[in-house]
Amino acid sequence: MVKKTIDEQTSADVELDHRIVFANGTGKMRKDILGHVLDYATHTGILQGLTKSVNAGDDKLFDIEAGEGIIIDRTDPINPVLTRIIFPQTLGITDPNLTDALSHVYIDITGTVIVRNTSPTQTNLEEELYLGGQVHDTAAQIILFPIPDPVIAYGTSATEIVETVLSGGRTLEGGFLFPSGAMDLTLAITAATVNQWGRNFVNNPGDPNITPIPPRVIIPASNFFKVFDDGAGSLVFFPQPTTDVLEPTLMNLNGAGTLVALQPGRYSIIRVFISAGDENVVFYYGTQQYMTLIEAQAAIETTFVENEATFSISPIAKIFIEEGVTDLTAGLLAGTVVIQRITSRTQLV
Repeated sequence: MVKKTIDEQTSADVELDHRIVFANGTGKMRKDILGHVLDYATHTGILQGLTKSVNAGDDKLFDIEAGEGIIIDRTDPINPVLTRIIFPQTLGITDPNLTDALSHVYIDITGTVIVRNTSPTQTNLEEELYLGGQVHDTAAQIILFPIPDPVIAYGTSATEIVETVLSGGRTLEGGFLFPSGAMDLTLAITAATVNQWGRNFVNNPGDPNITPIPPRVIIPASNFFKVFDDGAGSLVFFPQPTTDVLEPTLMNLNGAGTLVALQPGRYSIIRVFISAGDENVVFYYGTQQYMTLIEAQAAIETTFVENEATFSISPIAKIFIEEGVTDLTAGLLAGTVVIQRITSRTQLV
């Protein structure tokens, strides 16, 4: 593993999969372009590679492909220190938490792989490269990647923070959605910390913008709500909103307020929100269907416009699901279901 401070990097060092390319006349990075680097590397995270996979010879071990990331130390917020981590391919890594439902994988600033059975904290995400989680089956085997998604080191963080203030909140820590393991369409959720700017519910007067959400092994029917837009500005609950399972066979056709059956083998998108005040999880059904999973993941649903009724709750995930799926865990393993973590409204489409 090689780590380099910004002052030590040449222009060749930062030609990272076309995402960051900066140089000056000498080919050396300079502190006076640090601000430009931060336009791209806005936070600690992965630049390229570092994908996990199950080890080919032993499904109780996992591998990490070669890759790179940036860790940003903001101890001095005026002069943040960016450290580039270059990580070689590493095979046969032990997961010490095989008897737990989930593990979370990190690489620290020394290049050491860390595996924990707890959801990432804000400190973890700031100080380590987060490679995502992995699910274990009942035979203590690693079966799925990446649940939840890894953190990428570029984006429009400042824009998203402003958008959060204006539109009602985001999940700060945790809140990872995954199958309950019950071989059906029930879901579990890890503990979360939700930012509640713009809301009237105050959990703690000393820190009024933050609300903790407890973990749920299975999200209960009393907190499990499926909704769609009626086409006239209102959200409508499914005819039986108190069930605790997804309905992967339905969609809201073109946002017109009519629930229709998906065609066999087609995919839909369900957007998931969490409410800080009452711990409800809301599953907002999409408006279109797609021939393939790839098409669904690449799509921007031009007919999807978020109803203002959900502006005050935090988006946490998008579920891409094939019509007819009956077991979320099997669907994830077979690639007919994908749960994608999201942290802002800009990622809803």
